[in-house]
Amino acid sequence: MHRLTEAQLQQRLATHQEWMMSKGGKGRIADLSFTDLRGVDLSHSILSHADLHGADLSGSNFEGAHLDNANLNGSNLKEAILLGATLKNADMFRAFLPKAILRRANLEGARLTKANFQGADMRKVNIKNAGLSMTNLKDTDLRRAKLINADLNGADLHNANLGLAILQGANFHAANLKNTDFRCAILTRAKNLTVKELGPAKTLSKAKLDAELYVQIENELPHLLKEPQDQWLESSLRQKCQ
Repeated sequence: MHRLTEAQLQQRLATHQEWMMSKGGKGRIADLSFTDLRGVDLSHSILSHADLHGADLSGSNFEGAHLDNANLNGSNLKEAILLGATLKNADMFRAFLPKAILRRANLEGARLTKANFQGADMRKVNIKNAGLSMTNLKDTDLRRAKLINADLNGADLHNANLGLAILQGANFHAANLKNTDFRCAILTRAKNLTVKELGPAKTLSKAKLDAELYVQIENELPHLLKEPQDQWLESSLRQKCQ
């Protein structure tokens, strides 16, 4: 793994932007694979389709960056800032993102299989139609996140906060839902979401569920429908969970 100079990095960014603007007619795709980019400021940069696989991007700033279709396979994004970044259809297989800030980021359609998001701030993130199979989402803050049709097969959601999240059509097969907070979440049409799967959850207070599942929970797990005493929402959002 090698460290690029600032001049080298800017040159690669410039030729990549030229490639993007010319639709492949000029410039070249940025190859930043296995580079040391720790703590680098790449905010608002255009890196769609760029190759960043295996790169060390820990602590780097990607706020507002364009990373659609980028290859981030196995990259290290620990504590990176991805606030409002777009990563649609990005390949993030086995990417490492503990404690990263992804608020309002767009990861629609991204491949997030076996990625590690433990402790990440993912509030209002868009993960529609994304592959999250075997993904580590322990202790993540996913309040108001959009996970419509997301594949959470085998995902670890232990202690995750999914308050007000939209999970319609999401697949929960073999997911770990221990102490998961589903307050006011929308779970209609969710797949493989059963009483057995939901048994270890923290709460389903005011969550929207399919009628049949709701009756089963009411009969077998009524404690999940009660509102916990702890505070979990900013005061400005509490009225949305009435």
